[in-house]
Amino acid sequence: MRKTAVKAGSDGIPRALAAALLFFAGIAAGAEFRQEHLVLGFWGDPPVDGLVNARYAEVAEAGFNIVMGGLGASSPALAQRQRDACNRVNIRVLFATYGLPVKALCNCETTYGFLVRDHPSLGELDTLRSRVEEVRRERPGKLPFINL
Repeated sequence: MRKTAVKAGSDGIPRALAAALLFFAGIAAGAEFRQEHLVLGFWGDPPVDGLVNARYAEVAEAGFNIVMGGLGASSPALAQRQRDACNRVNIRVLFATYGLPVKALCNCETTYGFLVRDHPSLGELDTLRSRVEEVRRERPGKLPFINL
């Protein structure tokens, strides 16, 4: 059986590269989203109407801790009412973006992140990448969410 010659200590280079990669990945991740607890949500937020506070109290009572906005809260004005209702019962929100610049979107304690796009096509990947980068830059620590 033939043995290959390996210089003593040559495995140190891959180890050093791996350590550097982990170090720089840790620096880059500093301002990015970090999931701190189990998230329980569902698709399709309740309507934002005269019963909004009661509806979100039911959602919290059922054990959900996040709501994905954009259906029941179909406008920025309704999203503000959704935010207030969720804040009352300690639920966080993945807000719809409504095509607005990220700077114009809610950046409060209730904000878990933003629904960047629902069911994107392959042709949208570059646009989505820039939108995710915008969320990370303008709202560090918030989740830029793309539903596939």
